[in-house]
Amino acid sequence: MPPLVFIAYSRKDEPEKNELVSHLGVLQNLGLIEIWSDDRIAAGANRQHEIDSAISRATIAVLLITANFLSDAGENERLLQQLRRCHRHGLIILTVIAKSCAWKSVEWLAATHVRPGSEQPVWRDGGQHTDGHLAELTAEIQSIIAEIGQTGPVAIPFLIAAMTRREATDLFSQNLLAHNPDVTPGDVQRFEAFKAALFNHYPVNDVLKQYTIQRVNWKPLINPRTTIKQTILETIQNLDDYHPDAPPLTPDFTLSKKLFHHATRPQVLKTLNRSAGVLLVDAISMFHPTLNQALSSGIATHKHVAIMILSPLNTRKFKISRLIEETVNRQMQTAVTRFEQFEPLCQTFGINDSRVLRYQLFNVLPQTADLQAQLRLSTNLKRLGRGQDQAALPKGPVDFWSIGETP
Repeated sequence: MPPLVFIAYSRKDEPEKNELVSHLGVLQNLGLIEIWSDDRIAAGANRQHEIDSAISRATIAVLLITANFLSDAGENERLLQQLRRCHRHGLIILTVIAKSCAWKSVEWLAATHVRPGSEQPVWRDGGQHTDGHLAELTAEIQSIIAEIGQTGPVAIPFLIAAMTRREATDLFSQNLLAHNPDVTPGDVQRFEAFKAALFNHYPVNDVLKQYTIQRVNWKPLINPRTTIKQTILETIQNLDDYHPDAPPLTPDFTLSKKLFHHATRPQVLKTLNRSAGVLLVDAISMFHPTLNQALSSGIATHKHVAIMILSPLNTRKFKISRLIEETVNRQMQTAVTRFEQFEPLCQTFGINDSRVLRYQLFNVLPQTADLQAQLRLSTNLKRLGRGQDQAALPKGPVDFWSIGETP
């Protein structure tokens, strides 16, 4: 179905609404949009339910601002609340000054970028400018729809927090922690206890051979025959097969290297301000100072990052579980808080089986892709010059500036 354009207006301004519908009708006849206004409500239907349903389905809402609209404050309060809620999840709102009125006295309107750009009413001077303004609005809506309709592959950054073979060898065969000034005696003691518990289940050579020159080729001990990169690629293929109508996903591993270099780490965090990604953490590697420093840099607090920490063992059965959780609590306390608050993008515990890993990726990636699409839309709208009132300013996982708030 084409994107729905919802029109909010006062019923006293029916003639003006009809003129707007006439202009937008060109796009509707081309199959580019579907127009909805309250005159589509069938007799006997629940009016409020129909309006709420239409807003929830809408891609764009057009508000015709007149004195009639503003004076119907009681009737419009629920409408504005519903628009606010949907705006937080991506609804694009175009505010149009239709007739002369005291709109600048209304706080939420005064903080909004209105149409026309001249801030002059559409219906003025006997209507001689009306067709021109409505044609401009129609062209803007067509441009937005075209921008949204670009359904190319959605790139998902993956950050793989796993040691290289050399780092793993240094960690297990040298007194790496004991000679590091940033590591406390308690950290050393904790690692020695962890190492002893780990080697009760795996010989050291079996552990070391899971690491390679590249972090993306790490083989988690819960699935030692498959690299983490292969697991991600297979999961994405399954997702694309399961959701054939959704934009295809493509993994981006380029940020992994940058995360573990001090000079390029800020660039990673900056990139994630306008993107969404997945952080996969090897629980063993958290003890290495290089990875410890990277994981303590703010990546765990980033609301756009889905976090998965992979245990080498079934953490429900073994003593090593407590040591992993202690380390996570020390190094990534905010990630633990997100997990305990049931954030869907933060699964820090319980990934102890290859099937569980695939299941978690299968569920996290669509959510991450949705967030990525919203952030990409925000960037596109800013580039088109509409970011002032429609940009998705990320305050949380999926949070948009809403009507009545100053961005």
